[in-house]
Formats: sequence, structure tokens, C-alpha cells
Amino acid sequence: MAPNLLPALKNALTPELTAALANASGTTHAALHSANDTWTALLLGALAHRAAGGGGASAVRELLASPALQGAAQASAAFAATPSDDTMRALAGPGDSLLDALLGSARRGRVTLALAAVSGLSAPAAQHLAWTSSAMALSALSHALPPDVRRDDAALRALLRAQAPSLDRQLDARLTTAAGLGSPSALMAALQGESADNALSAGPAHRWVGAAGLPTAHAGRWTGAVGRAASAALGLGLVGWVASLLATVDSRDRLAGTLPTAASHPAPAASDALLAASGAVSAAVLGTAAAEPRIAVQVFFESGQSGVGDDGQRKLATVCQWLAGDASRKVYLTGYTDASGDPATNMALAHQRAQAVFRALHDQGARADRIVVRPPESLTVTAAMPAARARRVEIEGL
Repeated sequence: MAPNLLPALKNALTPELTAALANASGTTHAALHSANDTWTALLLGALAHRAAGGGGASAVRELLASPALQGAAQASAAFAATPSDDTMRALAGPGDSLLDALLGSARRGRVTLALAAVSGLSAPAAQHLAWTSSAMALSALSHALPPDVRRDDAALRALLRAQAPSLDRQLDARLTTAAGLGSPSALMAALQGESADNALSAGPAHRWVGAAGLPTAHAGRWTGAVGRAASAALGLGLVGWVASLLATVDSRDRLAGTLPTAASHPAPAASDALLAASGAVSAAVLGTAAAEPRIAVQVFFESGQSGVGDDGQRKLATVCQWLAGDASRKVYLTGYTDASGDPATNMALAHQRAQAVFRALHDQGARADRIVVRPPESLTVTAAMPAARARRVEIEGL
């Protein structure tokens, strides 16, 4: 079973960078996290599509080693360390160069406008997020890939194509269309055209995981920060292990509120930010990240309404208890409607329902940075359902 890279790419947007973006744009952390989740799914889908296409894995390898990525990552880390108008302006050139390399200059503007429409961010905020999220996520992936996977086209191609299951339901049709990838279903069909898992099992990536004492079928059974850091040591060496351990402890303690926040603690240097992010992706590629317990809950609504009733509040209390069990857990909210009404009204109502659940969870004690609202890929998925069950918010915990 191939490791899931998507969570680690999402987490490459550091708390310091999130705070800098929020302050610069007047946007909430929750909105940025939600938009970042949508954007990183597009990034991974674009990489997988490129690997599966004519350029193959060599085109992905060139992008991950490109001066455009290095420049954008350095500019993003500098902005996170010292947020200012000057460091923000310095992002523009490298950021546009990176998006041009990834998506093409003709599509760059359309894709960032689509991100603004999907996420509700202003156009400038969406542009800044696209620059920084792309730089940090792709740079983390570049630093984390082991040399034998990086050199072997078949292994790299198989690893990226095998991300299709994690991307399903994460991709937004407006973004994939603007990026020239077609609809999400068409992209999934392209990525699943061959058995990526079978190709991966025969390539260097599988041997590399096995050499670390972590056969792919069992790698996800390690639990706890110490287990993840110790198993990462086998593949990363002492320096990588220390970085992975510090990144793990720091991220958990920050979420638990036991370390100073960005406002009272100096932001890490650019190299530290990239090293911490690459450590997270390394753990994902190794397969050392524990298989987190999951929770799936549905909250239902009356026709045309977005208020959370008593039954919903009881379900949300259970979700809050689950979140309290591990500071690294997050929940993802997606709102839906029944088939009645016009699409524009339904989309707005679906969003209102998700926001109502967000507020109810927050009122019950859940931290806002652990709740992510994401748009439905399509409202038509509820068309064949009974109306009473179609009017819902799905809550998925990871």
C-alpha cells in the first residue's frame, strides 16, 4: 500500500506562515487552512498527472529540482520569518515563476482566481496562498524523497499515481478545470489507468521502506511520536531523525498550547522551516506515520435551514471528545443539500450548514485551527438520496 503524501503536504504550511498570511490579508486561520487543503490536493493531482503524462516522472523531477522552486521556497520562508510589505512583494516574482513551471503561464491567473472563488478568499489572499503553499509543499517533498526513488522514474511515477485514492473527494472541479486537468473524475481515471501499487511494490521505494524495517503492509502500525521518530531514524540518519523528532514534538506542543505562540516566540529561520516540513513528508514517504483513528459523523438539517439541532449537538460533543484524544487530529466538514432549489442557492446553503457546524464545534471547545471546512465536489451527489438524509454536513476526522 503506497503512503499517503497529502496530509504532510498540507502541513508544510507552517503556523508561522499561516499567521503571516492571515495578518497580511485580514483572513482567518481557519479560512486559510481550508483553502490550503483544497490547493495542496490540486498540487498533488497536478504532479501525479504530470508523472502519468508525456513528460513522465522526469518532468516532476526537474520541477522539484528547479531554481523556480528553490527561489519561491526561500522567499516564502523569509516572509514567514519576517512578515512585511517588502518580503511579501519579494514573493511575487519567484511565486509566479513556480506556478508557471507547475501550471503554465497561460493558466496561472485562471487557477488562482478559481482558488479565490472556491475558498472565499480575496484574489490577493488566494494569490499569496498559492505562492507560499506551492513553495513549501513542493520543497518539502523535494527534500524528503529518498535518492533511489528520485532517480528511478518508475518508482517516482508509481508513488505519485498511487495518490489517487487520497485525492478522491478532495479535488474541486473548478480548480482542476482551470489547471487544465479536466474534471476530478477524469483525473482519477487517468491516474488509476494502471495499478500504481503493483508498480510501487516492485520498485526502489518498496525496497527502501523495507530496508528501514518497515514493510509497506505494516508501516502504518507504528504509533506515537517516539515510534515515528525512531523509525524515521532508520531511513533518514541522525540529522534527519533529530529534525523529525523536533518537528513532531514542536507541532504537537504548539497545538496543545504548551509552547509559546508565534507572537512570543521567534519564527524559525528559512532552513529550519524547510527542514521541519521535509521531515513531515519524509515520515509520510517512509510510511512511519501512524494510522490515526478516524471518526465519521453526519449532522442532518431541516429543509432550507442551517441551524444545528439537539441531535446534532450531541453528535458534535462526541466529535469534540475524539479531538481531545490527540492534539494532532483534525476534522473536515463538507455541507450538502437536497435536490430541490436552484444550484446557486443550494451551494450557499451547503456552505452555511458547514459554517454552522464549525461554530457549534468551536462553541463546544474545539480549536478553530483543527476544523477545516471544504466545499463539496458537486451537490449532485445527493440527487438520488432521500431528501432528509441529503440535507447534511459530513464530518470526517483524520
